[in-house]
Amino acid sequence: MTDLTAAAIGARIAMYRKALRLTAEDLARELAPDVTGNAIAKLENGHRAQVAPAMVADIARVLGVSPLALLFPLQDPDAVVVVNGMRSTVREMGQWLFGLRDEDTVTETFRQLIASDRALALAEARLRSASTDDARARMRQLVSDERERQLFLLGVLESNRRILERDGLTDGEH
Repeated sequence: MTDLTAAAIGARIAMYRKALRLTAEDLARELAPDVTGNAIAKLENGHRAQVAPAMVADIARVLGVSPLALLFPLQDPDAVVVVNGMRSTVREMGQWLFGLRDEDTVTETFRQLIASDRALALAEARLRSASTDDARARMRQLVSDERERQLFLLGVLESNRRILERDGLTDGEH
C-alpha cells in the first residue's frame, strides 16, 4: 500500500534520481537556486511534512518523468493507494484521472494507447530534428511523458485482462 504523503513522494524521487545516478546535490542544482542538496535529502528521507505541487512538477521535469510517476507507483497498476482516506488501486485512480467509467475502460484505453503511440512517434521524430538544446530538452520530456503514459495504459490493459480471466469472461488465451 502506498499513499500520497511527502515521504512516499520523496521515496519515489530518490528512486528515479538514483536510477539516473544523480546525487541530491546534482538534482538541487538543476532546480531553483535556493534549493539545496540537504533539502532534497530531507524530502527523500521523509523529513518534510509536505511538498508543493510546483516542486513535484519541477523535480519531475529534471528527472525526465511525469509528475504522476512521483505521486503514484505507475509501474504497478494493482498497487493500493490511499488518497484522503480513500483506498483504490493505481489503475482505478488512473481511470478516475482519465474520467473513465468501468464499461469504457478497455475500449478507451486502447484508443488512448494508439493516440499515445502516434504522439510518441511524432515526439521522437521532432527530437531527432531539434536544433537547439532547449528544443531537445522539451522533446526529451515529451518522449519521457509519453513512454510513462504508455506503461500506465499497458498496465491498465493487463489488469483488465486479469480481471476478465478471473471472472471467467475469457478463455485465458492472449
